[in-house]
Amino acid sequence: MKIRAKQDFRYENDDLEKGEVYELPDPKAEEAIERGLAERAEEKENEAAWEGMEKRLDEEPAGQVGGWLKVGDVNEGDEIVITGPGEWNDDFARDEDDEPDLVLPVKVSGREYEWRLNSTCLAPFRIDLTSARSKGSS
Repeated sequence: MKIRAKQDFRYENDDLEKGEVYELPDPKAEEAIERGLAERAEEKENEAAWEGMEKRLDEEPAGQVGGWLKVGDVNEGDEIVITGPGEWNDDFARDEDDEPDLVLPVKVSGREYEWRLNSTCLAPFRIDLTSARSKGSS
């Protein structure tokens, strides 16, 4: 088991120094932990990793990519800006009869997203997706 020495102590013929990580047999590591000489190294490493991730999240730049645009990402009155050309995406097609989705890069409140419009969303615009797709690919 990996341990981190909480203070200097001696294990067999080795001097273990405070703050350093060592690999000890489980019974000896547990004894050192029980006596307050050491702590599990994994716990400290996990805590440090979480602290680092939390810090990065706190410092997240406003323009960082937000992934797929969801209802909760947009508030009433927010301006949605299309930032580039759309692309046909068939990742969500369930079978060969399904139409691909139109995916648009957009920006909402300074964050970039991808806005997925499927044939259901596009139906009111009466777009023939098959002919539009073939025109776009020629």
